[in-house]
Amino acid sequence: KLQFQVFKYAKILESSEISEVQILEIVDFLTQQLNIRISSEFDKYAYKYQIDYLKSKINRPIRVCGMVENEGEPGGGPFWVKAENGEISLQIVEASQVNQKLSRQKTILMNATHFNPVDIVCGIKNYKGETFSNAEIIALLAKHPKLIERPIITSVTNAVIGRPIDKLIQFLELN
Repeated sequence: KLQFQVFKYAKILESSEISEVQILEIVDFLTQQLNIRISSEFDKYAYKYQIDYLKSKINRPIRVCGMVENEGEPGGGPFWVKAENGEISLQIVEASQVNQKLSRQKTILMNATHFNPVDIVCGIKNYKGETFSNAEIIALLAKHPKLIERPIITSVTNAVIGRPIDKLIQFLELN
């Protein structure tokens, strides 16, 4: 359902006449449904740049992660992360990536209600039904290298996400 809506808005952004109401509707969808933070400067952008900005947010692979309630187990969870360029996005952060020497970060980690992604699904086709090219997917991975830091290791009967490293070592010892 979300992907259908993403495709609908991507098609609207490709059209020549986009109303201010449609732009606001797309911004609302991105923020409310996809948890994408829009730049605080967006309203100051020229019309053409607003369209380009929205295209960059909507026409890309979609990643969906299901989470379970935090029961104190090690792992990662959904957190808002501020990139070096100031952009804020929702990402899965491993507990080992949190600087627990900083009391604010430790408090945020301790109060996290959900952890450990249990399902990860990636939509790899754009709104035209075209599969994102290897170059586009590699560019996404280069921009967000944490996506490739979660290898899935399998044996005949079991599988484990290879982060943190302790999980991988334990898995290799048992299998």
